[in-house]
Formats: sequence, C-alpha cells, structure tokens
Amino acid sequence: TITDDNDCPASTSVTVFVNSQPVITILTPAECSPDLTTWSVLVLATNANQVTATSGVVQQMGLDTFLIHSIPSANSITVSALDTQTGCNASLFIANPGCNCPVILPPVSNGDTAICSGEPIPALSVSLPAGPFTADWYAAPAGGTPLATGTVLFVPAGAGTYYAETRDTLSGCVSDSRTPVTLTIHPNPTAAISGQTTICEGDSTTLTASGGTAYSWSTGATAAAITLSPSVNTSYTVTVTDGNGCTATATATVTVLPNTSSNISASICEGDSYQFGQQILTQDGTYTQTFTAANGCDSVVNLTLTVLPVSNTNLTASICEGDSYQFGQQTLTQAGTYSQTFTAANGCDSVVNLTLTVLPVSNTNLSASICEGDSYQFGQQTLTQAGTYSQTFTAANGCDSVVNLTLTVLP
Repeated sequence: TITDDNDCPASTSVTVFVNSQPVITILTPAECSPDLTTWSVLVLATNANQVTATSGVVQQMGLDTFLIHSIPSANSITVSALDTQTGCNASLFIANPGCNCPVILPPVSNGDTAICSGEPIPALSVSLPAGPFTADWYAAPAGGTPLATGTVLFVPAGAGTYYAETRDTLSGCVSDSRTPVTLTIHPNPTAAISGQTTICEGDSTTLTASGGTAYSWSTGATAAAITLSPSVNTSYTVTVTDGNGCTATATATVTVLPNTSSNISASICEGDSYQFGQQILTQDGTYTQTFTAANGCDSVVNLTLTVLPVSNTNLTASICEGDSYQFGQQTLTQAGTYSQTFTAANGCDSVVNLTLTVLPVSNTNLSASICEGDSYQFGQQTLTQAGTYSQTFTAANGCDSVVNLTLTVLP
C-alpha cells in the first residue's frame, strides 16, 4: 500500500518464491590412487542438476552422487553445483589429500651367507612386510642401478655386500633405507702331506697332513699324523677341513722297495782270510751278513765259505853231470835240496821240495886187437882198421858212458 501526496492510498500484492540453495557434501574422504599420481573424492550435491570441478573428471554415480576422479595428485579442486532452473549455485573447495609416499619398511634379511670357493653361489634372500611389495637389489646402500628387480631372491656374481630395497608395486614408493645382505666366499685350505714316501719292505712311515683344523684319511684315521706299514705301493688321501668348514684334499703314494736275499759261495786257501762285510773269516762255514743295497734297503747275503788245502810235495830227481834241471823258474846244475811254490789246480799254493842228485858221467879207456882181415864190433861201429875210437853208451845210472878204444890190427 502506498499513499500519494494527496494522501490517497493505493495498494497491490506481489508473491516471492525462495528457491532451495544447492548444497555440496563430501561423502567419503579424498582418496589417493594406488599409484599416488591422482586422487578422487565422492560428493553429494543436492538441489542441483549440474556439478563441475576445476580438475579431474566428474562422474555421476547416482541421483545426487558424483565421483570426481583422475585429479592430479598435486592439484586441489573447487566443486561447483548449479540448479540450471533457478540459477542457484554453490561451491566447495577440496584440498588434495597429499598423495606422498608413505613410510615403507625396509626388507628383513634372512641372514648373511658364507660358502667355500668352488661351491655354487646360493641366492641371498629377504622378507618383506605384508602388502603389494617386492624387492630390488643394489650394489650400494644408496643410489645406483638395480642389479635385480622384483624379487626377494638374488644370486650375486660373487662375494660382497648387496642391498635390498622394498618397493610398492602399485605406487612405486620405496623404503627409505636398504637392507645389507653379505655373501662371503671363503678360500679353500691348502692341503699338504709330508713324510717319508719311500720305504723298505717291512718298514713303516709316518705321514703328516697340514693346512686345516680337522683331517680325514682314506684309512679312516682322523688324526693329522698316521703311521703306516704297507707291503705294496699304496696311495693315501687326506681331506683337510679348515675353521670355515671348507675342504681340500691331498694324496701321497708310499713306494715300498724290496729287500733282497742272495746266496754266494767262495773259497780261500788255507792260511788266508776272507773279508765278508765286517767279518774276517778263516774257517769253513756258512755266514750271513746284511748289507745296504743300491735302493737303500737290506740286502741279506748268505755265504758258504770253503777253505782249500795248501799242498806240500817232496820230489827227488837226478841229472847227469853237465846236464841241468828246470825247476819252476830255476835252472839247476848242482846237487842239493830246492823249494819252489807253484799254483795248484785249486788255485792255492803247491810247495814242492826237490832233492836233486847229479850223477857222474863215466869215461873208460879200452884196448883191443884183431887179426888182419877180421873186424871189431864197437857199439854200432864195425872196425877193421887199427886206430883209436870213441863211443858213447848209456851207463846203468842212465848217464853217458864214454868208451875210448885203441884197436890194433895184427898181421
């Protein structure tokens, strides 16, 4: 109702309609995507038929329910709700939820590993916290290029300390620290056998192993030193174990040299001696002496010794006067007793004693006569002429008997 200047009233009526204001409500808290690169939020927008956001994708899920997703993790958004019929609108600022990597626990080592040189290299291993986690392996506690990815087991190329890092397979987030796991490769010991490896038959030897803390022989013995008496050439092997449990082997061959035995015989002449090793022998008998052979072992020699007799012979001989007698190296012309030593058939001395007699040579003068026309038989000669003749005959003692004949021929 209004009144003019004349105080005349007039009235009219107007109807005012009040539309409902759109209301935006967050139904679920903002949530990061598994890879932490985007986030999403579910909102309820009432009294509106159009919902927009400054980032991300708006997807209507129900009558008044809208999912805003694929929002870059660094962005915050403003959500607007509009009633296109009334033009009423509302907006709501929603901050990003901070899609940063959470704290991820490092792996837990399943233990360092030690092996001996030459053994297969085993896998190092770690355990991971529950969740979509895996492990990556590095050569350094920080930085560097992975040696292996996506595995709790890692077979290294050699000895060293390796580092395992936990990685979220969805987000790619990793643990702040890496877990060291060490592979130690112990060198094998050096096995050696010392001792006499050449012995004589019947002897023994001691072999001593070195290079470890425990020993196992092919004989079953477990001491470092063993004493052996093989009868034939034999090889012995020892396995040496050191403080790390690593082993090595060594082999030694014991060579057994034979002892020899021989029988010999010898003879000496009576009065002589025989040197047999350290013994000086003069009597018949069987003797044994042990010598050292060329191979260094015993050589047993059995000796049968024979003592040969020395002969002593007495001889007599005679020669005619003017002759000589050959007695060994002596030429004898005088009567007497002589001795000469010869070598007998048995090789010993043969002493010969000679009594030499010198027989006289006779000289006889004869005279004879024959009648003229007759002859005279004088030995082998038939004489008819007067003259002096000589003829040598053999006397009764075997020596010459010279007969001088004077022959006369009578008229």
